[in-house]
Amino acid sequence: MIPKNVFATFELVQPPLEGLFFWDTKYLTSGDGPVWNPDFKIPFIIFPSGLSCNLYGSLNSSDFAFVHLFEFVEIPIPASRDAAYRRILPTCEEYRYSIEKWFDDALIIEGYEPDEIFLLIFDNKNRRIKDIVQIEFSPPVED
Repeated sequence: MIPKNVFATFELVQPPLEGLFFWDTKYLTSGDGPVWNPDFKIPFIIFPSGLSCNLYGSLNSSDFAFVHLFEFVEIPIPASRDAAYRRILPTCEEYRYSIEKWFDDALIIEGYEPDEIFLLIFDNKNRRIKDIVQIEFSPPVED
């Protein structure tokens, strides 16, 4: 969560991040759910596939944000495919997630659950994530 009167580094980058939006916590405080402080905003990013992910700021000067994919997997922005692979690989090795390079501009990451399979497509020239697609897992049907 970010105070509404503060700009995160990823709000100021040029060109702007496509698909960036915020939930205003003022509108999350009604109903029977959790009570949110109304003075904050929660950043998300929606990719062309329709997948939405949390977005977190970074204290590292070379990154300005991370896309939270699942569990411990966070994709740095900015990053080319190979730079993202180098940053994510130690986490994948530690938690035994699968990560594979695919063509020149994509990664496939797989966690433990059937809904934790993602295709990440990068714009290597501009060091941005172009899209993240959640891959549907269908177990084979036995006759």
